[in-house]
Amino acid sequence: MPKIGLTSYRIPAAIPTWTEVSSVVVPNTYLNAVFEAGGSPVIVPSSQKYIEDPNKILDSLDGLIVIGGNDVTPELYGQEPHPETVQTDKLRDETELALIRAALDQSLPILGICRGLQLLNVALGGTLLQHVPDVYGTEKPHTGAGRESAFHYHKVYVEEETRLMDIFGKETIVPSSHHQAIDRLGEGLIISGVDELGLIEAVEFPAHPCCIAVQWHPEEDYKTNMPLFKYFVSEAGKMSSGKILS
Repeated sequence: MPKIGLTSYRIPAAIPTWTEVSSVVVPNTYLNAVFEAGGSPVIVPSSQKYIEDPNKILDSLDGLIVIGGNDVTPELYGQEPHPETVQTDKLRDETELALIRAALDQSLPILGICRGLQLLNVALGGTLLQHVPDVYGTEKPHTGAGRESAFHYHKVYVEEETRLMDIFGKETIVPSSHHQAIDRLGEGLIISGVDELGLIEAVEFPAHPCCIAVQWHPEEDYKTNMPLFKYFVSEAGKMSSGKILS
Protein backbone atom coordinates (compact mmCIF):
# COMPACT_ATOMS: atom_id res chain seq x y z
CA MET A 1 0.00 0.00 0.00
CA PRO A 2 1.42 3.42 -0.90
CA LYS A 3 2.29 5.48 2.18
CA ILE A 4 0.33 8.74 2.11
CA GLY A 5 1.40 11.54 4.43
CA LEU A 6 -1.34 13.78 5.77
CA THR A 7 -0.57 17.11 7.38
CA SER A 8 -2.38 17.84 10.61
CA TYR A 9 -4.03 20.32 12.94
CA ARG A 10 -2.33 21.54 16.14
CA ILE A 11 -5.19 22.04 18.57
CA PRO A 12 -6.08 21.49 22.23
CA ALA A 13 -8.19 18.33 22.56
CA ALA A 14 -10.13 16.58 25.29
CA ILE A 15 -9.09 13.03 26.09
CA PRO A 16 -10.12 10.84 29.05
CA THR A 17 -9.09 12.44 32.36
CA TRP A 18 -7.56 15.54 30.71
CA THR A 19 -8.89 18.54 28.78
CA GLU A 20 -7.14 21.13 26.63
CA VAL A 21 -4.28 18.78 25.80
CA SER A 22 -2.04 20.05 22.98
CA SER A 23 -2.65 17.50 20.24
CA VAL A 24 -1.94 16.51 16.65
CA VAL A 25 -5.28 15.87 14.94
CA VAL A 26 -6.45 14.53 11.56
CA PRO A 27 -10.21 13.97 11.08
CA ASN A 28 -11.11 10.34 10.43
CA THR A 29 -12.75 11.24 7.12
CA TYR A 30 -9.30 11.87 5.58
CA LEU A 31 -7.95 8.58 6.91
CA ASN A 32 -11.00 6.64 5.72
CA ALA A 33 -10.72 8.14 2.24
CA VAL A 34 -7.05 7.15 1.95
CA PHE A 35 -7.71 3.62 3.23
CA GLU A 36 -10.62 3.08 0.83
CA ALA A 37 -8.52 4.36 -2.07
CA GLY A 38 -5.89 1.74 -1.30
CA GLY A 39 -3.36 3.84 0.59
CA SER A 40 -1.81 3.69 4.04
CA PRO A 41 -2.16 7.05 5.86
CA VAL A 42 0.74 8.52 7.85
CA ILE A 43 0.07 11.56 10.06
CA VAL A 44 2.67 14.31 9.63
CA PRO A 45 2.92 16.79 12.55
CA SER A 46 4.04 20.39 12.25
CA SER A 47 7.64 20.70 13.37
CA GLN A 48 10.64 22.98 13.11
CA LYS A 49 12.56 19.81 12.21
CA TYR A 50 10.51 19.46 9.01
CA ILE A 51 10.87 23.16 8.20
CA GLU A 52 14.64 22.72 8.34
CA ASP A 53 14.65 19.41 6.46
CA PRO A 54 11.29 18.27 5.01
CA ASN A 55 12.96 15.26 3.41
CA LYS A 56 13.26 13.71 6.89
CA ILE A 57 9.62 12.66 6.44
CA LEU A 58 9.08 12.92 2.68
CA ASP A 59 11.74 10.31 1.92
CA SER A 60 9.56 7.72 3.69
CA LEU A 61 6.35 8.69 1.83
CA ASP A 62 4.88 7.97 -1.60
CA GLY A 63 2.49 10.93 -1.62
CA LEU A 64 1.51 14.01 0.39
CA ILE A 65 -2.00 15.29 1.18
CA VAL A 66 -2.11 18.82 2.59
CA ILE A 67 -5.41 18.85 4.48
CA GLY A 68 -7.81 21.67 5.37
CA GLY A 69 -7.71 23.86 8.44
CA ASN A 70 -7.19 27.38 9.68
CA ASP A 71 -6.41 30.56 7.72
CA VAL A 72 -2.93 30.99 6.25
CA THR A 73 -0.72 33.66 7.87
CA PRO A 74 -1.03 36.69 5.52
CA GLU A 75 2.56 37.87 5.91
CA LEU A 76 3.63 34.68 4.12
CA TYR A 77 2.12 36.10 0.93
CA GLY A 78 2.92 39.76 1.60
CA GLN A 79 -0.36 41.04 3.05
CA GLU A 80 -1.63 42.55 6.29
CA PRO A 81 -4.29 40.52 8.12
CA HIS A 82 -7.93 41.11 7.19
CA PRO A 83 -10.28 41.50 10.22
CA GLU A 84 -11.85 38.14 9.28
CA THR A 85 -8.50 36.32 9.10
CA VAL A 86 -8.29 34.42 12.38
CA GLN A 87 -6.73 31.42 14.11
CA THR A 88 -3.55 31.36 12.06
CA ASP A 89 -0.75 28.95 12.98
CA LYS A 90 2.59 30.05 11.55
CA LEU A 91 4.45 26.89 12.57
CA ARG A 92 1.92 24.78 10.68
CA ASP A 93 2.03 27.17 7.70
CA GLU A 94 5.80 27.10 7.46
CA THR A 95 5.96 23.33 7.95
CA GLU A 96 3.47 22.69 5.18
CA LEU A 97 5.06 25.21 2.80
CA ALA A 98 8.42 23.48 3.29
CA LEU A 99 6.82 20.09 2.66
CA ILE A 100 5.05 21.31 -0.49
CA ARG A 101 8.17 22.89 -1.96
CA ALA A 102 10.29 19.82 -1.26
CA ALA A 103 7.59 17.51 -2.66
CA LEU A 104 7.51 19.61 -5.82
CA ASP A 105 11.29 19.30 -6.11
CA GLN A 106 11.07 15.52 -5.60
CA SER A 107 8.12 15.08 -8.00
CA LEU A 108 6.30 13.45 -5.08
CA PRO A 109 2.52 13.26 -5.71
CA ILE A 110 0.66 16.12 -3.98
CA LEU A 111 -3.05 16.57 -3.25
CA GLY A 112 -4.10 19.88 -1.68
CA ILE A 113 -7.47 20.12 0.05
CA CYS A 114 -9.06 23.53 0.79
CA ARG A 115 -6.32 25.20 2.85
CA GLY A 116 -3.93 22.84 1.02
CA LEU A 117 -4.89 24.46 -2.29
CA GLN A 118 -4.24 27.89 -0.79
CA LEU A 119 -0.83 26.86 0.56
CA LEU A 120 0.19 25.34 -2.78
CA ASN A 121 -0.67 28.66 -4.39
CA VAL A 122 1.36 30.60 -1.79
CA ALA A 123 4.29 28.16 -2.15
CA LEU A 124 4.42 29.09 -5.85
CA GLY A 125 4.31 32.84 -5.26
CA GLY A 126 0.55 33.41 -5.47
CA THR A 127 -1.70 35.39 -3.14
CA LEU A 128 -5.01 34.80 -1.40
CA LEU A 129 -8.31 36.60 -1.21
CA GLN A 130 -8.66 36.81 2.56
CA HIS A 131 -12.45 37.09 2.72
CA VAL A 132 -14.51 35.81 -0.21
CA PRO A 133 -17.68 37.83 0.60
CA ASP A 134 -15.73 41.07 0.06
CA VAL A 135 -15.56 40.28 -3.66
CA TYR A 136 -18.28 37.70 -4.34
CA GLY A 137 -20.92 38.69 -1.79
CA THR A 138 -22.90 36.30 0.39
CA GLU A 139 -25.76 35.31 -1.93
CA LYS A 140 -23.75 32.27 -3.05
CA PRO A 141 -22.09 31.13 0.20
CA HIS A 142 -19.04 28.91 0.40
CA THR A 143 -19.63 27.77 3.97
CA GLY A 144 -22.44 25.83 5.58
CA ALA A 145 -25.19 27.04 7.88
CA GLY A 146 -23.57 26.59 11.27
CA ARG A 147 -25.21 23.87 13.34
CA GLU A 148 -27.23 22.57 10.37
CA SER A 149 -24.13 21.80 8.32
CA ALA A 150 -20.53 22.94 8.18
CA PHE A 151 -20.57 22.58 4.38
CA HIS A 152 -22.27 24.22 1.43
CA TYR A 153 -22.81 22.01 -1.62
CA HIS A 154 -22.43 23.59 -5.06
CA LYS A 155 -21.37 22.86 -8.63
CA VAL A 156 -17.83 23.01 -9.94
CA TYR A 157 -17.31 23.39 -13.66
CA VAL A 158 -14.22 21.55 -14.87
CA GLU A 159 -11.84 22.93 -17.49
CA GLU A 160 -11.09 20.97 -20.67
CA GLU A 161 -7.83 19.03 -21.07
CA THR A 162 -7.09 18.82 -17.34
CA ARG A 163 -6.50 15.91 -14.98
CA LEU A 164 -9.65 16.97 -13.16
CA MET A 165 -11.63 16.47 -16.37
CA ASP A 166 -10.27 12.92 -16.59
CA ILE A 167 -11.35 12.32 -12.99
CA PHE A 168 -14.80 13.95 -12.83
CA GLY A 169 -15.87 14.89 -16.32
CA LYS A 170 -17.35 18.32 -17.10
CA GLU A 171 -18.80 19.11 -13.66
CA THR A 172 -19.26 17.80 -10.14
CA ILE A 173 -21.12 18.70 -6.93
CA VAL A 174 -18.82 19.46 -4.02
CA PRO A 175 -18.99 20.29 -0.27
CA SER A 176 -17.23 23.57 0.57
CA SER A 177 -16.35 25.30 3.83
CA HIS A 178 -14.04 28.27 3.37
CA HIS A 179 -13.96 32.05 3.43
CA GLN A 180 -10.58 32.46 1.70
CA ALA A 181 -9.58 31.57 -1.85
CA ILE A 182 -6.93 32.03 -4.53
CA ASP A 183 -6.47 35.60 -5.73
CA ARG A 184 -3.31 35.84 -7.88
CA LEU A 185 -2.42 32.43 -9.28
CA GLY A 186 0.96 30.94 -8.34
CA GLU A 187 3.64 30.48 -11.00
CA GLY A 188 3.18 27.34 -13.09
CA LEU A 189 -0.34 26.58 -11.87
CA ILE A 190 -3.35 26.32 -14.15
CA ILE A 191 -7.01 26.60 -13.22
CA SER A 192 -8.84 23.30 -13.62
CA GLY A 193 -12.19 24.11 -11.97
CA VAL A 194 -14.37 27.14 -11.13
CA ASP A 195 -17.77 27.73 -9.57
CA GLU A 196 -20.62 29.63 -11.23
CA LEU A 197 -19.21 32.94 -9.99
CA GLY A 198 -15.77 32.25 -11.44
CA LEU A 199 -14.12 31.56 -8.07
CA ILE A 200 -11.15 29.20 -8.47
CA GLU A 201 -12.13 25.76 -7.17
CA ALA A 202 -9.26 23.60 -8.44
CA VAL A 203 -5.72 24.00 -9.77
CA GLU A 204 -3.03 21.77 -11.23
CA PHE A 205 0.71 22.02 -11.82
CA PRO A 206 1.24 20.50 -15.30
CA ALA A 207 5.04 20.45 -14.98
CA HIS A 208 4.69 17.99 -12.08
CA PRO A 209 3.72 14.32 -12.57
CA CYS A 210 0.87 14.54 -10.03
CA CYS A 211 0.01 17.82 -8.35
CA ILE A 212 -3.66 18.71 -8.01
CA ALA A 213 -5.50 20.80 -5.44
CA VAL A 214 -9.17 21.50 -4.77
CA GLN A 215 -10.88 24.23 -2.76
CA TRP A 216 -13.62 21.90 -1.52
CA HIS A 217 -13.53 19.05 1.04
CA PRO A 218 -13.62 15.74 -0.89
CA GLU A 219 -13.03 13.78 2.33
CA GLU A 220 -16.44 14.89 3.64
CA ASP A 221 -18.15 13.07 0.77
CA TYR A 222 -15.40 10.62 -0.05
CA LYS A 223 -17.67 8.05 -1.67
CA THR A 224 -18.60 10.58 -4.38
CA ASN A 225 -15.05 11.91 -4.52
CA MET A 226 -13.38 8.49 -4.49
CA PRO A 227 -12.20 8.90 -8.12
CA LEU A 228 -10.00 11.78 -6.93
CA PHE A 229 -8.51 9.79 -4.05
CA LYS A 230 -8.04 6.68 -6.22
CA TYR A 231 -6.27 8.74 -8.88
CA PHE A 232 -3.94 10.22 -6.28
CA VAL A 233 -3.18 6.93 -4.50
CA SER A 234 -2.61 5.24 -7.86
CA GLU A 235 -0.03 7.90 -8.77
CA ALA A 236 1.58 7.48 -5.35
CA GLY A 237 1.72 3.75 -6.03
CA LYS A 238 3.87 4.45 -9.06
CA MET A 239 6.25 6.36 -6.82
CA SER A 240 6.28 3.44 -4.37
CA SER A 241 7.08 0.98 -7.17
CA GLY A 242 9.92 3.17 -8.35
CA LYS A 243 11.43 3.23 -4.86
CA ILE A 244 11.23 -0.57 -4.64
CA LEU A 245 12.84 -1.01 -8.06
CA SER A 246 15.67 1.38 -7.24
